[in-house]
Amino acid sequence: MGNTTQKEAKDQRQGDPWFLGCGTEDCRDFGEVCSTDKAERRSQREGLNDLRNSTYMRTEADEGRIRPFENQRLMPGPQPPSFVSGTSAAASADSYHDLAADKYAAGDFDRAEELYLKALQANPRHLRSLCNYGALLQNIRQDYRRAEDMYLKALSVDDRDAIALYNYGLLLENAKHDTAGAETMYQRALAADPDNVDTLCNYGALIKTVHNDYAKAEQMYKAALTVSPNHVDTLCNYALLLRDCLNDADKARELIHRAQQLAPDDEWLQLYSRNF
Repeated sequence: MGNTTQKEAKDQRQGDPWFLGCGTEDCRDFGEVCSTDKAERRSQREGLNDLRNSTYMRTEADEGRIRPFENQRLMPGPQPPSFVSGTSAAASADSYHDLAADKYAAGDFDRAEELYLKALQANPRHLRSLCNYGALLQNIRQDYRRAEDMYLKALSVDDRDAIALYNYGLLLENAKHDTAGAETMYQRALAADPDNVDTLCNYGALIKTVHNDYAKAEQMYKAALTVSPNHVDTLCNYALLLRDCLNDADKARELIHRAQQLAPDDEWLQLYSRNF
């Protein structure tokens, strides 16, 4: 849903039931659901739900159309000078954090965790380490309580940090199923950074599924594409909205075609683009 390292897990998504079937020519050509295959496809859908829940993906229930969004973002940029307690501690925390980020990107999560903890030992208010260690705890350890604690500590350092707000919103929405709290975090993130494309995309998905406010969801997607015209997740989510809610199949196909050109190896597009 700018990505966090920048995408910590490969996007996967529940698909249209017409194309989870037996694969006969009739099914492919006409979208017919073979009666003997319904139970198998329902089992497949439930399995995909389990996978999405374990990796914090956005989706509607059962036969939903929302493309799964990305995991928590890693925070870029230097540590803001006003948040450090001393020059040597700041340098040490920065160094540990940067090493941790490299290990995280390489998939060495145990070593990354050790280094994030060293960074926080050097400077307990190190904003990037608080936020990024929270992402590791949520995405990799699935330790939601400690992840929430990291995000709250990050927000105690800077309550207008857009990435910490966005990450905490994802945790509230996907791990705690607190859509009202998530919406508040997304709104605060956008107040801090109106051009945060990740928040615009994920908030648009929430507005669509929770409030059924298709006009406002479209507004969020359009704003995201104004910031980043090639943002694949937004292109796909917007296409789903156009096809399923706004009855504009032609424009939906146009957006999916753009997404395919940008991400030809994307698994979701490979599997479900022919539904458009």
